[in-house]
Amino acid sequence: MNKGGLSEPSLPSSPHLARPKNVPPKIDRNAMVDVKIRAGQNFDLDIPVTGEPPPSKEWTVKGNMVINTDRIKVRNYLQSMIVIAQLESPE
Repeated sequence: MNKGGLSEPSLPSSPHLARPKNVPPKIDRNAMVDVKIRAGQNFDLDIPVTGEPPPSKEWTVKGNMVINTDRIKVRNYLQSMIVIAQLESPE
């Protein structure tokens, strides 16, 4: 019994997901593998990245950030980052 006295129980609250706060970024390095393909083929890398708050993510090659072009698409999702590229043969 509480200060208000005896009463009927209230409706249950909706579920709430409890998440830890301030978790440092973690990259699943097991997902990072060498990729060998032929010129003209597409490939994608799906690298799980977690943390709280969700970390920002970017790809770099030789210190330069990889950006979206006609050939390369970088997509950031809540827990992963995917790069899809079509390679062309050198001419």
